[in-house]
Amino acid sequence: MPWRGANATGETMKSIRAAVVLIAAATPALSADYYTDVRPVIERKCVMCHSESSISFSFEDPDRTYDYRQAIASAVAARRMPPWLAESGHQNYRGDISLSTAELRLFSEWAKAGFPKGEPREREPVPPVYAPFSAELAVEVIPGESYLPNPEHADDYRCFVVDWPATEPTFITGFRAVPGNLDVAHHLVLFAATAEVAERYKALGDAEEGQGYQCFGGPVPDRFQDETERELYDKQFPNGIEELNNNAFWVAQWAPGTDGYAFPDDTGIPMHPGMVLIVQMHYYSAFAPGERDSRTRMEFTL
Repeated sequence: MPWRGANATGETMKSIRAAVVLIAAATPALSADYYTDVRPVIERKCVMCHSESSISFSFEDPDRTYDYRQAIASAVAARRMPPWLAESGHQNYRGDISLSTAELRLFSEWAKAGFPKGEPREREPVPPVYAPFSAELAVEVIPGESYLPNPEHADDYRCFVVDWPATEPTFITGFRAVPGNLDVAHHLVLFAATAEVAERYKALGDAEEGQGYQCFGGPVPDRFQDETERELYDKQFPNGIEELNNNAFWVAQWAPGTDGYAFPDDTGIPMHPGMVLIVQMHYYSAFAPGERDSRTRMEFTL
């Protein structure tokens, strides 16, 4: 009996394998071409970043985009593009540009077939990913001035301190950044600091040459990584660096492809008179040496 049972199990496994082969054989290969199948996905999920008005190279011209076909298929297969960091299965997001399983298979089969192009065709305009943003308050990052990214750094992280202009307590309920020069502006991270440390944050910029001060990862200057600099500052302000960190907080961010967005209903970030905004700009000027940033602004709903 044990032997017969084992034999039955072996026969069952053979049957399962045979069924899997039959199902795989019955599953039709996708017959996809660029204009009919792939181009609509690119228009819905790629062009908002890859456009003439954004920092990345443009996919707006269909024929020129086809020239990138191998790079596109490779980036999609490696899950590098389109960039979407949220893991699926936990929450639904507005503006989700991640590719579905069917779309991933589409790109894969298109590449395997040798990238058939198909015939150009007229298409309906693609609706925007984000709802229209109507700003109630605008604040310039470098009012009336411009900034030349440090040519000695491929990546220049610079913090600028700006007064929060509202004269009454309020809540930030939405945010949009409008870069002044997309040739050099890679991304923006916005922090805020309480009135208790506002003047000290302003002084941090005055202590370095040029506008603002070097910073990476947060609003505190890079120079405080040096032990001597930390000791000097803590001597002037006991526990000073800890107080700078404890009285500042993240507000919002912008990167290419991101338009204005509203915070979830009935939520907001409280702001009070006397507070300051600390704007960390990431400049990438390797392809635009000598280009300056000016008139970059932040817009808010309140």
